[in-house]
Parts: sequence; C-alpha cells; structure tokens
Amino acid sequence: MSKDVPHFQNYVMCPYNKSHILLPSRLAAHLIRCARNYPSSKLVRCAFNNTHLYSADDMKTHLENCPDRLKSIKSEQMDSFAESEPKKFVVESAENWDDEPAAPTYNPLAHCNTACVIRNPQGVAPAERREFREKERKRLMAISKKTS
Repeated sequence: MSKDVPHFQNYVMCPYNKSHILLPSRLAAHLIRCARNYPSSKLVRCAFNNTHLYSADDMKTHLENCPDRLKSIKSEQMDSFAESEPKKFVVESAENWDDEPAAPTYNPLAHCNTACVIRNPQGVAPAERREFREKERKRLMAISKKTS
C-alpha cells in the first residue's frame, strides 16, 4: 500500500484479490461479493471471525493464534463464572397481595350492553346485520334517555 492514501494503516486487503484495499467495516460485505468472482478459490473461513479467510494449510496455524479466539475464550470463561455463582435476591415485605379483597372480573360484553358504545357485527349475513342495527338503535336510544 502506498503512503499517499490517508490513514493507510486503517485499511485491509481482500484475501481474494490483493489490489482490493478497503476499510475493515466494509470487509464482510465485500467478501460476500468478491467470493462470487473467485468460485475456484480454496479459502476457508475462520470459526471465530467470518472475515478471516486462509488456505486450508494456513488455517490450522491461524486457529491457534486467532485474536478473536482469545476473546471468545474469555467470554466463555466469564459466562461460566457468572453461571457458577447465582445471586440470591430477596426483598422482605410485610405486604401480601394475595390477601387483597377479591374483585370481580371485567366483562366487556356487559359493559358494552350498558354503555354508549357503537358496535359493529363482523362476519354475519346481511339480514342478521339489519336486525343487529335495529336492536342497537333501540339500545342506544334507551341509554341516551337514561343519561338526559
């Protein structure tokens, strides 16, 4: 790489074509597209990082020294450490919600029958709709007379 590219140390090379130089954040998307152009390449992906591509011979040594392997091992150790010591969290309280007085359950049909709510039947035949609308007019008129 030439030094006339600004921040050239921040760029990475494509393993398929060394003339492809790009930012690390774009490497994963680039590898997907570039792999289509090189179907006969024998590169193998690293188990710890999808952007690491090496030949089958070099992959064995890479897996032993992969920097992402160390990260995954550390996170596995932290996970096992966190699972081995469960935290006991108990809050003492004099309040018991089971002792509250029993409240009746809410019945939406009973509420709609007594309140001024516009209802619309769904999935019924036209004759049943006409009958329902007539009953609704009478129900709403009775409710409006009670409130006035």
